[in-house]
Amino acid sequence: MRRRDYGSLPKALVDVTSRAIVGKTGHSKAKDLKTSNEQLRALLARSEAAHEAEKSRFARTLHDDLSQKLTALLIELSLLERAFLPTSKEARKVEELSGIVSSISQSVRKMTNELRLKLLDEFGLAAAIKHQTERWVKDANIHVLISPEPDEFEMDSALAAGIFKIFQTVVRAFTEQSVTQMCVDIEDTSETFCMRISEGGKARRHKKIFADEPLELLGLHEHARRLHGELKLVKTTRNRTEVQLKFWKRTA
Repeated sequence: MRRRDYGSLPKALVDVTSRAIVGKTGHSKAKDLKTSNEQLRALLARSEAAHEAEKSRFARTLHDDLSQKLTALLIELSLLERAFLPTSKEARKVEELSGIVSSISQSVRKMTNELRLKLLDEFGLAAAIKHQTERWVKDANIHVLISPEPDEFEMDSALAAGIFKIFQTVVRAFTEQSVTQMCVDIEDTSETFCMRISEGGKARRHKKIFADEPLELLGLHEHARRLHGELKLVKTTRNRTEVQLKFWKRTA
């Protein structure tokens, strides 16, 4: 960096002037860094929005096209099976094929739900949370206590979709630590939506959730921030892990 020549100016004035120049340069760099971060966040937001839109499109394709074709195939196999004697080799083969198609159909429905829960689009966040917790009880033997019972939440669809995505990810992280019971406390007002997700039952000794996936946790923090919210990972007084979510609803 080229040194400025201040001639015969007093040393004190030179020092003050030098600090002012350095301070201005540092301020400019901080401003540039802030601008770059904001641009990067905006780019990530657009990328995630495009990704979610593509997931929705793919889910609709699975549901409207592939699921219907599999259903039609099951009907045709059922009709074909009637053409053979129940104990014949052909009938047993058709029955086996029907079982395979049924299994594929169930997998497609599961993928469709994971990509874009139809209930979320049609009935909102409360119905989606209820449906998801029922699936966890049935499929993974996880007991989820929700207080109070979820009712209709007034918020825009983008915020509801974002909250539900974070909710799914957090609960999955808990299940990977062999937590079999969770407590979900919800507080919904006209201005904010708060949710606390914690392990229930007897406290267990396990790793901190997201310990092996710090980037995923960082992504959740950033996702919450883009939704005008915040995410905190804390330890309660009873030595239990708790995820605290708070979102500010957008006003028109």
